[in-house]
Amino acid sequence: MREDSLLLNDILENIDTILEESKSRSEDRPLQERTIRDSILYKLAIIGEAVNKLSPELKAKHSEIPWRTITELRNTLMHEYFGVNDERVWLIVEEEVPELREAIVKMISELEGESDA
Repeated sequence: MREDSLLLNDILENIDTILEESKSRSEDRPLQERTIRDSILYKLAIIGEAVNKLSPELKAKHSEIPWRTITELRNTLMHEYFGVNDERVWLIVEEEVPELREAIVKMISELEGESDA
């Protein structure tokens, strides 16, 4: 689907920004710099919103991805902002975002292959 393709590309762009900005962090306090922290949190929220708009068919086809968890993170970031646990966010950035990136790149490639057929 065209909309899924656009949303996946948006997700990928935001992931790449998160990964780039996370390189600027302090080793001992990764989210200490407020502008980097705020940007990463905002990008994670955008990813969650885009995931929420992906088609049910695409999500079902890639059920190995924790779509609901991603959407729940977005809800937490937007509605419980002052309760955000920076250490948990940093673990997400270090461990889960790179894995999500790989999956999104694969999905984009699959969709492009389908549109070429």
